[in-house]
Amino acid sequence: MDETYFPTTEEWFLQLPLYTKYPLTDKNIKAFQSFASYYGSVDTYCPECGKDSIFTIESHGLGRNDFTKIQWWDYFTYVDIITRCSRNNEHVGRYSFKLSKADGLMKVGQYPSLADADSVKIRKYRKVLSKEQLEGFTIAVRLASAGVGAGAVVYLRRIFESLIEEAHQEASKDENWIAAHTTYKTARVADKIKALKSYLPSYLVEHHAMYGVLSSGVHDMSEQQCNELFPVLKVGIEFILKQKIQKKEEQESIAELKKMLSSQSLK
Repeated sequence: MDETYFPTTEEWFLQLPLYTKYPLTDKNIKAFQSFASYYGSVDTYCPECGKDSIFTIESHGLGRNDFTKIQWWDYFTYVDIITRCSRNNEHVGRYSFKLSKADGLMKVGQYPSLADADSVKIRKYRKVLSKEQLEGFTIAVRLASAGVGAGAVVYLRRIFESLIEEAHQEASKDENWIAAHTTYKTARVADKIKALKSYLPSYLVEHHAMYGVLSSGVHDMSEQQCNELFPVLKVGIEFILKQKIQKKEEQESIAELKKMLSSQSLK
């Protein structure tokens, strides 16, 4: 892991679940300062508007401090980042953090929630997810929003594995693929993704190693590890779903074009 890395504002607001904590060190203090001084905007869902919107940071609890050194770790404090909806200035977003020597920065509250932020996106996936998968995805996001990492990962893992199996079923129609991958069923998750490179999004295949942890049981992972795995697994699922949506829309467009052409008497 890059020791100079620290999550961005977008990652804290839209991806990382409650009670995610990130240590602060001499090596990542500059990246933390960038986050603490950010007064830009983030695209997310506004529950009051019922639509996606742009929320601009109005006040930054971290921004009022001078974090040029890390000697301030001798105390802990709670800070809020307040945002306002560009559609309606009365609609407020709030992100709460605990800052301490023991935990670094920990997210302890947020509104809109992760579930709110993902609600529109999840509805879009109805095109390519079964009713059971869609319900599981919704439950996973709600659990992650409440900081229940292990439960959220269990639901996402089921969906991820079912989508990988769908790709496997498609690949199994090719006899040459079957002959070249005789050990597929006993392979680790990362190796299954590699084997299905022609049937999965390229970015997912390029980063297959990130999903190797799924070969072990969730019971072997701590709650913190599950919270860290959740956004990685969620992004992987979304890559697959976006590819499936694109393919479905292309097929629908082709079918519509054929219908239009057949309705005309071309000479």
